[in-house]
Amino acid sequence: DNWEQYIDLMAESVAINSGRGCINCSGIWASRHTKEIAAALAAKIGPIEVKPPTDPESKLAAFTVPGQGKAVWGMIEAEMKEAGATDLTSQYGDRLVEMERCSYLRPIVVHCTSPEVAISKKEYMFPFTTVVECPQDKMLEKIGYTLVGTVITKNEALIRQCTNATHIDRLNIGAIPTTKLNW
Repeated sequence: DNWEQYIDLMAESVAINSGRGCINCSGIWASRHTKEIAAALAAKIGPIEVKPPTDPESKLAAFTVPGQGKAVWGMIEAEMKEAGATDLTSQYGDRLVEMERCSYLRPIVVHCTSPEVAISKKEYMFPFTTVVECPQDKMLEKIGYTLVGTVITKNEALIRQCTNATHIDRLNIGAIPTTKLNW
């Protein structure tokens, strides 16, 4: 119920290194407060602007292959038309920014009303995440394989289930961003 204290951790997991790492967070799953979580996360990362790569404040990487950014944005736009998917970052301006030699996709946070919404399991090479509403007893079954998972709960039974889950390659227990690796 104290999800607010974890928004910075979620934002870092989604957006650090322009969301380009295979360990960036592409899905946040919760049994409640998902609309509030998605809105708070969108408010945190949605306003991130495109800046020149030489700017020390630049947080977004460019798509340098001609048409790639536009194509990815087109796929996302089509997927967000499905019932149960809501883009919470559109209020912070255009997501696709096209320039002469490259394009950028600004962060996108999509709220999904269930794991059955197709976009809930998508991953992209920029700060993109879904916030998925799912009953706790169905989460491990529904999330599928993940390279890195962070579980934030005091529920010891859920922690044990996550620890035993063979489809979670690396498990962080507690307030640890998915991008923090210290083997």
